[in-house]
Formats: sequence, structure tokens, C-alpha cells
Amino acid sequence: MSINAFDENWWRPTGKVKEPLSGVVRVREYRTPFEYANVQVWNPEGVPGLGPHPHGYEMARNEGTITVTELEPIFAVSVIGSGCIAPGYVICEYLVEGETTAEADSTGPWHGFNMQNMRRQRVGDLRRFHPCKLMRGRDYEEILEGYQPQSAINELLTGENTAYFEIEPNRRVVIRGGSGDHDHFSFRIIRTYVMTE
Repeated sequence: MSINAFDENWWRPTGKVKEPLSGVVRVREYRTPFEYANVQVWNPEGVPGLGPHPHGYEMARNEGTITVTELEPIFAVSVIGSGCIAPGYVICEYLVEGETTAEADSTGPWHGFNMQNMRRQRVGDLRRFHPCKLMRGRDYEEILEGYQPQSAINELLTGENTAYFEIEPNRRVVIRGGSGDHDHFSFRIIRTYVMTE
């Protein structure tokens, strides 16, 4: 069965033997600062420290979103990034295609959709983080200037996490995250795994 042949009654028993979905996997990689035609970055105004940095694109906790839209169905997403403090988390959201959009009352990237159609996955307890002013009150650049290979500072410079999500085939995903109970998450690389015929 073609991955593009969406059946809104896929979950109903038919009494017939079905063919599994199949196709060729393509990986698309998007990097900070996410300046691509099919990628939309949104952050609330007036929040300090947001935007592109050497360690990735800093997004506001829970509110900042990176939306990726593909022509082919996305079946998996991986995110590489780091929190300002530990533990960090990353969330992947998507809408189930073919379900109703009635009772639409949502805002933000899902405006106009019934939130009952939304699926959300979360990878938490991400313990690696990037150097920031919270660490010893020093700027990122100052930490880099004082870098010594045999120093414990090495641990601060290698803090990166990978979050992986397997999702129902979908053409649009929204990624967001945070760290601790009030801090941002920095997104470095987002990869979509799409199925082509």
C-alpha cells in the first residue's frame, strides 16, 4: 500500500489481509538558524536571550516553536540540541491527517484545528546542557577563551542531547522544548525521515 494513500478508516477491522506501508526513506536535515522555505520559527517577543547562538537556536520554553512541513509523509523526527540547565526536554506535536477540524479553538501553529486531533510526544530528562551565563556568571565566549583540553570545562562544552520521535505519517510537525522549570532549549539540528515511493 502506498504511504500516500491515506485511509481515514484505517483503524476499523475489514476482515481482509492488508499490505504494510512501504517506500524509500529520505532524511532531510535542517540546521540553525533554520532559514528554509518549509521551516517556520516562532518565538514570543520581548524574551531575552532567544535566537541563533553558537550552540543552536534558542527557543522560549514551551512557547517557541519550529514548524517543519514536508511534501512527503514524515514518519520520524530527530532533534539535536541542549538546554540552558538540566534536565531539558523536547516535544514533537503533529495533527492526525484526515480527522475532523470541527470545534476549532486553538491558537499558535495549530490555529484552526481541533486539538483532539493533535498528537504529542515528549522526551524528557535530557541531562546535557550548553555553557551559558548561569554557569559561574561567565559569558559563553569567555568560557571558550579559557578552554583547556585537560580541564573539567570539557564537560561543559560537549553538552548535547538527541531526542528521537516515531510518529504516524504526517506532513507537518511542530517542535518545542525547554529546560528546568523556566529556561529555554537550544535547537541545533532537526532531521525529518520521510517516506517516498
